[in-house]
Amino acid sequence: MPTDIQNLFPNSSTYALTVHPSDTPQERDELAGIIQKLVADNNTNTWYRSLQAFQNCAFLVGQSYILWHFNGSTLSTVTPRSGVHNASLNVPKTVANELIRPYEATVSMFSSTKPIPKITPRSDDPVDEDAAALAEVALDTVWEQPLRMQSKVRELAAGLALTGTAAMEVVLEDQGTYNIPVPKVRTEEIEDDLLGLITRESETSEEEMKSFSQLRCTVYNSFQLIPDPKAGSDPDKMNFIGVQMYVDKGWVQEAYNKDEPGYYPENLDNLAESDGATSPLYWHERIRDLIDSPNEVGMSTPGRDRVNSQDIVLRIFDVKPNVYYPKGRTIVFAGGQLIYCSPKDTGGRVWNPRYPELWTPLVVFRYWSLPDRFWGLPLLTPLVPLQKRINAIDSLTQQNRELMTLGQWLVPNTAGIPDGYISGIPGQNITYKVRGGILAKPERIANQSLPQELFVERDLHVANIQRISGINEILSGNQPNPNVRSGAMLDFLKSQALQSKTVIFQGFEEGLQQVAQNILIAIATGLEDPEHPLSRRITMAARNHASMAIQNFTGADLRDNTQVRFDIASAILKSPEAKEQKAQEFLQYAGSLGILGPQEIRKIASIMGLEDMMSGQNLHIQKTRRMISLIKQGYTQAVGLVLEGVEDPGLAAEVLRAELLRPSFIDLSQEVQTH
Repeated sequence: MPTDIQNLFPNSSTYALTVHPSDTPQERDELAGIIQKLVADNNTNTWYRSLQAFQNCAFLVGQSYILWHFNGSTLSTVTPRSGVHNASLNVPKTVANELIRPYEATVSMFSSTKPIPKITPRSDDPVDEDAAALAEVALDTVWEQPLRMQSKVRELAAGLALTGTAAMEVVLEDQGTYNIPVPKVRTEEIEDDLLGLITRESETSEEEMKSFSQLRCTVYNSFQLIPDPKAGSDPDKMNFIGVQMYVDKGWVQEAYNKDEPGYYPENLDNLAESDGATSPLYWHERIRDLIDSPNEVGMSTPGRDRVNSQDIVLRIFDVKPNVYYPKGRTIVFAGGQLIYCSPKDTGGRVWNPRYPELWTPLVVFRYWSLPDRFWGLPLLTPLVPLQKRINAIDSLTQQNRELMTLGQWLVPNTAGIPDGYISGIPGQNITYKVRGGILAKPERIANQSLPQELFVERDLHVANIQRISGINEILSGNQPNPNVRSGAMLDFLKSQALQSKTVIFQGFEEGLQQVAQNILIAIATGLEDPEHPLSRRITMAARNHASMAIQNFTGADLRDNTQVRFDIASAILKSPEAKEQKAQEFLQYAGSLGILGPQEIRKIASIMGLEDMMSGQNLHIQKTRRMISLIKQGYTQAVGLVLEGVEDPGLAAEVLRAELLRPSFIDLSQEVQTH
């Protein structure tokens, strides 16, 4: 293997970041120079896409008349020349924003449907099947808390619509050491006491110090991504990827001040300020000021600047495993200094021998994807030119109506009539001058109405916005055609409108599947303490699941069953009205045959929005499930909790029958099966 890496991969090589060593101070300085050149090139290439993203954001919030100017190193807003600017002040500026509905409908479609995970077992072994079911429970438990994935998905969809490319990252982060309550050790007296059995989960002893980790989900938009310049739409062609963000300088100095291999605390005192207005990332922070701009002259900045002297740019790079670093590597670059580079024997931050194919927690999403192009195309980019034309037509229409009211006058310069003197008020006396015997009488000009073709063109632009975005009247929330009288017809119209976006939905679904798989891998490799708060939450959720009865949970219980499947595309194409109608038809047919049990009726009622009517039955079912869960854990005395004359024996029999038919029933002890 060649040893002269610097000559093989100079600073101009895109592969230099992945293989350049960092063992000596000189090598670390050279690696820092490689990163600085990479960042500079990325900023240069990002500017041209950034201008389009700024325009998309401005049009979305109604600031359609801001003029952007990029001089090669910084971004600014342009004030027109005095003559043009004065003339433009007399032109009405109207914004009938036709972009809001497509944007909101698109974000809603991507985030309104909570994905239902389906874990594929590694084998037909019943143990793997049970572990896959446990993985589904674990994923469903952490989806809402602590990850808050629905809000993260909304943020992701908004970033795709505006910038075209976004990424999502899920990692299990070390949060330090905390006092964690430790449950009391159960005694024989407590096990024999049925009341103590029910309430024992809330009893704790003194606290003890334990390390604590937490799942964290972060969404990055295109301004925050630093991809491999050679990367395309295929993630296998990417050798590294990085993210960048503004963070507090003091936080970096505290978090990375460690005397451990790979950390370089001697560089923390030399952290430089951010790049300022020369960086697209800085203007990404300024986007939120667009909504506060009072006019088209420029962007206001109320209060202090979004980026101050205490903020620095933190950049984290994940490197794909290669012959020089077979476990990958993680590089942290902040304030122009190299502050961390993972040792070769440690590998990247998410590398694990059980999952060697996972070298970065980042999953890249795109709206419209082009072959062999890393950056996606945003939704609003092809819609903005249409909105510009609509604004021009509306301004012309308003100006024409004003002229119809005030009238147009041809006033010679020799008449000496001041500008604005003619007001259009009936009966106004207009005095003018006669110079050199030349009559300079003002003449009124008949106003011509705008041609009807102009309004037809406007309607055509609105229709094109809806067609390009894949949004029809039903999806945008408007009143549907009165001939649409059934849920099936609504479902058909919705599916027809979204057929063109099937590829986008499929890409989004594949990305979320990879995110869910990363969540399970993080749990399987990092959750080792059964007393961890997250482990205890998953344990309780599994106990409430009718098919499971576990004493405690760790990541090893998943047995590497992490292959997740979603069906988001089909769920988006289906409307709730159609599902409700089909459930009603099925209830009418199956109910007459008497083939529906209490649990099936309860599911149908939930689909039809009538679950409140089944609240009484739900209490019976929950009580029976809880008893079965306790018995499966070995507490056979829970049979005594049955209240004669109060509980519904029919519902209890249905729940018990479903439990007896589960494959996991044969794994229970003889005593539990008997009870």
